[in-house]
Amino acid sequence: MEKSGFHRSILATNGKWHALPTAEYTIYGISDVNRVYNLAKAAANATGYSSTVVAVAFSSWHGF
Repeated sequence: MEKSGFHRSILATNGKWHALPTAEYTIYGISDVNRVYNLAKAAANATGYSSTVVAVAFSSWHGF
């Protein structure tokens, strides 16, 4: 996943990076959720392991 541009952390509103739970990833700079899904599915399939991919687009969030 990381080779495809995904990260195992998320940038919080306070400017700090926080680790995500196992098997959760973020990607920045791509606004088309279908493109993100296809990229994530291809990256997950390349591992050879069984996977389920869910892609979600959001414009803002609060936390940490």
